[in-house]
Amino acid sequence: MVFEFERWLWSSHQDSNENEAVELHNGSVLINARSHADVGMTQKRIQTRSDDGGLTFGPTSFVKELPQPIDGCEGSIISTHLGVPPVLLFSGPDSKLLRTGMTLWRSEDEGYSWGAKQLLDPGLSGYSSLQADCHGHTCEALLLYEQSDDWSKNLVMNPDRFVFRRISLSTLQNAQSLDAMTSAKDGRHGDPTAVEAANSVMMYL
Repeated sequence: MVFEFERWLWSSHQDSNENEAVELHNGSVLINARSHADVGMTQKRIQTRSDDGGLTFGPTSFVKELPQPIDGCEGSIISTHLGVPPVLLFSGPDSKLLRTGMTLWRSEDEGYSWGAKQLLDPGLSGYSSLQADCHGHTCEALLLYEQSDDWSKNLVMNPDRFVFRRISLSTLQNAQSLDAMTSAKDGRHGDPTAVEAANSVMMYL
């Protein structure tokens, strides 16, 4: 599929960057963004919507269910194209301090609320990228994310490796189903023997 654009229009919203866009069921565009917030400020993701194909956007608002580390972190949002309206997924650290706790959230009302969530990695984890592999009534989230072992690194960490995981959305509906896989025996990234069970691939740098 090739997209052609006749022109680009500049638009900005206060204190946000690394914006992620997803098209909704009615053609509207939802932006989910990292917010720049220092210590003592609200550490939440920001969202806004456009009902005219992205020419204009409504007011921004904090997403109460989606925390972010201090000064924010990139996250990823996608539509599964399953359901009416289609289920949306978001990945990012579930933390208001360090980039830690890579988590997958699910929204069944086009981002108005984010309900079921699944902790995938309790250790240091940062940027992520999501895709969906859906066939018929079955769907898997495909997640690539940064992972680090060094707690002494600053807030903008250098990853030790990238991790790729396939997550069945049926397990996301029952978020406790992966608790055994993500229980942190070493206090960081969980039981390394669970890698195969979690459908994970590690790529070392």
